[in-house]
Amino acid sequence: MSGVFGGSEPGALLDHHTGVAHQHVVDALNDMVVGLQVYAENLSQFSKNLTEQDLQAAADLTPSRKAELAAAGSHLNSDNFHGHGGGNH
Repeated sequence: MSGVFGGSEPGALLDHHTGVAHQHVVDALNDMVVGLQVYAENLSQFSKNLTEQDLQAAADLTPSRKAELAAAGSHLNSDNFHGHGGGNH
């Protein structure tokens, strides 16, 4: 019987080891693909959860808290965080 590396005993042993090494590479690549698929699923679920939590947080805000946040946000657009005119106070 003759293998890829000849019919000698060392050639057959090399053929065997090459086959084992190739199988390890195939197994590692398959494991990597599965791992990447799980990672993608986790990212997708994280994104979905984040969106749901943002929507729930917005829905949970009371009208008075929404007004407070809007008022605070308006100060971010001014030169003075205290809402007074310009200058150093």
